[in-house]
Amino acid sequence: MEGQSNYYDQILQRYKDIISGQFFGHSHKDQF
Repeated sequence: MEGQSNYYDQILQRYKDIISGQFFGHSHKDQF
């Protein structure tokens, strides 16, 4: 996964003047 992280970081560095925010989240479903 380190390669993916490096690639993502390269994209961020390349477009740092354009990117105004990053939003991360997740979803889950509770079952009983």
